[in-house]
Amino acid sequence: MDNNIQKLKYRLIEATTEDPNYPLYELLKGIDSTGWVSIRFCSYPQEILLQFVTPVKLHKIHILSNEKKISSMLEFYFYNLNGDSSSSSTNYKNVNFEKLGYIRMDSNSRTNYKAREFRKIFVDINCSYLKIVLNKNHVNKYNVFNQVGLISLDFYGVPVIVSAETDITERDRNVLLDEISQEKLKILLNKKEEALKIEDYDEAKRLKISIDRIRSIGQKIFELETQKKLSVINEDFDNAKILKLEIERLKTNLRIKLPSIIPEKSISIELNRSYEENKESTFERDRENIDMNTKLNLECEDLKPREINTKEKDNNEEPKEEIKES
Repeated sequence: MDNNIQKLKYRLIEATTEDPNYPLYELLKGIDSTGWVSIRFCSYPQEILLQFVTPVKLHKIHILSNEKKISSMLEFYFYNLNGDSSSSSTNYKNVNFEKLGYIRMDSNSRTNYKAREFRKIFVDINCSYLKIVLNKNHVNKYNVFNQVGLISLDFYGVPVIVSAETDITERDRNVLLDEISQEKLKILLNKKEEALKIEDYDEAKRLKISIDRIRSIGQKIFELETQKKLSVINEDFDNAKILKLEIERLKTNLRIKLPSIIPEKSISIELNRSYEENKESTFERDRENIDMNTKLNLECEDLKPREINTKEKDNNEEPKEEIKES
């Protein structure tokens, strides 16, 4: 096993449901948090989807279960972006997750539902996304609403170093929901690659800042979309409406800013070329048209304000063998 194993960073994408008092993000707070719990009388199975910050070589999964709201069985599915032809998919829900295995959870009756079950699972896979499927709960007198819950999730492994960007990634396609944003980002990535080839590091730096700005807005849109879905599931329609308006504002903001985000250096080259091509012919034409007897009058006429048109355009399976565990 690799000696460089470390605790891996990840982000939670979504859960099938969440109790308003036990939201999904509580899983990121560690063993002292209240954890995530499904809604009352939820349907099964429940799913949690997460993504590692970078592709990883995953070696260990640590799970701490709720002491009363216990799933009878946890199944694990994974998906790796690197070298997979399906990585060009525009939505993570369309990818083909591969089943890793499952573990059965104890009912916890022996401890009278006071101790939390901790499981340590050993694996050896390349992974970008991980999906945890929680099957129906163990029935007990403390779980009258038939919920399931987890207190914490931790992962250990080695981040995988990826090659330099030359195209938009799966993550970009997930968070940048419109094609215009994707196309602009692709242009910037290609220009950055060209700048690096000729060792123009100042230009590469400017392009990187622009790329980061687009991705920052896109990431915010993605997070709000996830919150909106959960609000709809929990029938919090007022919050869903607020989130919808904020998403639309950010998308509009992104479209407005995109032209200015493209660095001026990339645009000015074309403008200067056009100016140089037309400067000489324009100068000659003007000389021929000017009558020396009325030159002064023409120069004065040019000083008068010109009317500008300001009209705006209309915008209209069956379980596999159990995973080795401690």
